Amino acid sequence: MKTITSVWNIAIPPISRVLAVVVPILVAAAIGPTGGHARPEIAPDFTVRECIKADSLTLSDFFEFPIVLFFLDAGDVACFKAHPYTVNWHAKYAADDVRVIGIHCPAYEAMKSWPNVITAVARTELAFPIALDYERDIYRDYEIERLPTLLLLEPGGRIVAQASEETDYRSFENEIHKVLRAIEPDVVLPFPFDRDKGGPEAGKFPAPTPKINLGYLSGAIMNCDSTDVGEFRRYTDPGGKERGKVYLEGRWKVEDRLLTYEEGEAAHIRVVYSGKDVWLLPNFALDQAVRVYAEQDRAALRLDILGRDIRTDLEARTFLNMRYAIPLHVLSNPAYGTHELKIIPAEGVVSFEYLFFEGAK
Repeated sequence: MKTITSVWNIAIPPISRVLAVVVPILVAAAIGPTGGHARPEIAPDFTVRECIKADSLTLSDFFEFPIVLFFLDAGDVACFKAHPYTVNWHAKYAADDVRVIGIHCPAYEAMKSWPNVITAVARTELAFPIALDYERDIYRDYEIERLPTLLLLEPGGRIVAQASEETDYRSFENEIHKVLRAIEPDVVLPFPFDRDKGGPEAGKFPAPTPKINLGYLSGAIMNCDSTDVGEFRRYTDPGGKERGKVYLEGRWKVEDRLLTYEEGEAAHIRVVYSGKDVWLLPNFALDQAVRVYAEQDRAALRLDILGRDIRTDLEARTFLNMRYAIPLHVLSNPAYGTHELKIIPAEGVVSFEYLFFEGAK
């Protein structure tokens, strides 16, 4: 099959996809070290023709090996916390023939776009094949309820473990050890991966502000009512300070799940949040990048809190260059706290979908 190689050295197959899922008999069985609801006893087979790091992928081709299935959305910050574990297992257990396979199940419309997906993956360390389950067919056949979800298959394809919380990943790796010892009782295995939890501060703080959808249906935009939806209107920021709520200034179009800036006058999105790291998900793919400025506590971002996607102009203003609908890392505070964030579009017509916040971990 002819492939195209991107600048990120990712093998990109032609944009055509045949997805066939063969579903065996479902057996009601609670699976995994942390329990779970009923799942198929044998993993449903599937073939995906559109993949990253592979031309195509058929699950049953790997049934002779232990398999880790990593259900994720490549653009969802909540899935990022699972990345270090899957990257570690992919490298550490390769000699033991453990196969790690990602299944991209987009939760956001923007992540159904090929340029957005490969750009998001290229910004990570994920080096294993990822099947693109754009319509969530595999997601539904496996009865997945949330992302990320990890499933462990022993040789032959029987599902023996699952995990969806970071606190469960160590137990999940212990299950990998059990499968490998069942194959070779005397195998010498490495210690389970234990990601740095953030030192003595970890766990001392309340949960961060929940992610905010920047649309009307979320109820988060405080100075917008139902009569405003679907049209460009001028908003005046009332100066509110309620945590986790959004206040608009300037001309914006508020839709059910989307917020769009109209170029031509000063505008901003303002939110008071609690947390440590902040990510912003735009909703567009453009021919060229547009600039969006970011401020915290009424000042440009300090050098010690710059997110990895922030740049600084000649006037020391801090900004994001936005082109693809991928999560952009706005800032990383040195410690958990409550702050006021302001997103300030400067050019072009740009749309925003979500703000994500992370705690002290």
